[in-house]
Amino acid sequence: MKNLDDRIHEVLYAVQKNGDLVGTTLFVVSDHGFWSFTHVVHPNVLLREKGMVHGEGRKITCDAWVMGEGGSALVYVNE
Repeated sequence: MKNLDDRIHEVLYAVQKNGDLVGTTLFVVSDHGFWSFTHVVHPNVLLREKGMVHGEGRKITCDAWVMGEGGSALVYVNE
């Protein structure tokens, strides 16, 4: 767990160093089995609301996007 905490610290430090810690939301998620759930998070909807996803249908461009990968999600950010 200490190693994982250190990795989160590195991410937060990098965001702070680049000047946007206040405007950043960090999700730390994990998959611990097949428990039932009552809430679903759609991070790409939030990114669209914040102006980072543009277009419709097959003509979408993104400054950032989230892609689920099994029990985790990858966040891609341009520039």
